[in-house]
Amino acid sequence: MKVSYIDIIQLLSAQDELNKLKLPAKYAIRVARAIRRAQDYYKDVEEIRKKILSDVGIVEGDDLTEEQKRQNEAKLGEANELFNKALEEEVEIDVSPISLAELDGTEMSVELLQKTLWLWGD
Repeated sequence: MKVSYIDIIQLLSAQDELNKLKLPAKYAIRVARAIRRAQDYYKDVEEIRKKILSDVGIVEGDDLTEEQKRQNEAKLGEANELFNKALEEEVEIDVSPISLAELDGTEMSVELLQKTLWLWGD
């Protein structure tokens, strides 16, 4: 399934709620894997952000001069426009939707399953 980086950010924003779900193991596995893949793709979002800031000439740091801060502010609109456009890019990721009507069988929390997957892999 193709999703945009915006969708990935929204999925990760809902991660706390998803972790609390008690689902049959086969569905919990899908959710945990989707979260893990989204986390991997989120790393790309940070790299995209850094590249855009560099391309437009925005300097990052805590010890910026007043002149650097003014220059950054002047370029912020262009950077935001480029970043918003980049977030609309779609990537292939498995985030198959879960039909709650089909839930049955043994239940486990997504959070527990995620921890298990982190320890032993997929």
